[in-house]
Amino acid sequence: ASSLRIWEISCRPIGSSRQGDIESGFERWRAANGCDVEPDAVITEGSESCEVWTSCSAGRELKLCTHPGKHKKPDGFLPRALEWAEAQ
Repeated sequence: ASSLRIWEISCRPIGSSRQGDIESGFERWRAANGCDVEPDAVITEGSESCEVWTSCSAGRELKLCTHPGKHKKPDGFLPRALEWAEAQ
């Protein structure tokens, strides 16, 4: 039997939090930037599904993209991520 485990987005518990809990982390980003709970749009970019918040009171755009590739990043991910980060 393999000891390798694949963790979902919510990952494993550590104290009162969860290691790598993407949803919890994004909840904090939405709160800090004055974003609604529900995204303003849900779009598809290649194999990714992206939730986008554009009406945050801080004037920033937040985007959470997920993909079916487990730990492998989709092709073109890094250039798009850098382009997005530089625009912020």
